[in-house]
Amino acid sequence: YVKGQLHREDGPAVERDNQKEWYVKGQLHREDGPAVERDNQKAWYLHGRRHRATGPAVERANGKGEYWLSGERVTPRQFREQHAALVDALMRSVTPEKVSF
Repeated sequence: YVKGQLHREDGPAVERDNQKEWYVKGQLHREDGPAVERDNQKAWYLHGRRHRATGPAVERANGKGEYWLSGERVTPRQFREQHAALVDALMRSVTPEKVSF
C-alpha cells in the first residue's frame, strides 16, 4: 500500500488462492503481462483500463477472449483494423538510416 492504495512495482500487490493482481497507485496496471491472473482467466490492464495491443485483453481457460483497447471493448475485426493501422503508422515513421562500412 502507498497512501492507502494498493501499490507494488516489483510484483503482484495481491496474491491469494490462485489469484494475482498487479496494482500501481490503486489501479490495475502491468506492462509486461496480465495484471490479473486467475485459474480460469487472465486480463491485461494499463492505468486501470483494460488494454492489450497484441491480442485479447481477456483470455479465458475455455479459449474465448475479449479485445479491449484503452478501456473500450472492440470486436476482433475492429482490433485487427486498428492494429494494422498502428503498425502501418509506426512503419511510416521509421526512416532508414544510411549505413557506411
